[in-house]
Amino acid sequence: MFLAYIDPGTGWLALQALLATVLAIPFLFRRAITRTVRRLQGKPDADATAQTSADPVNEPGGKGDA
Repeated sequence: MFLAYIDPGTGWLALQALLATVLAIPFLFRRAITRTVRRLQGKPDADATAQTSADPVNEPGGKGDA
């Protein structure tokens, strides 16, 4: 027979760590989740359009001109 005792403070700490991990996953992968949802909806990728339109090097008078 195996008896185990978990202190109430330790139990809450373990529960808090588990809850924090589960809630942090969407924030960690939010860019990938957003891209996947946008592709499934048939919308263009917002990151790709923002990078191409905000590129000062390739614009006339940008940093690339000497």
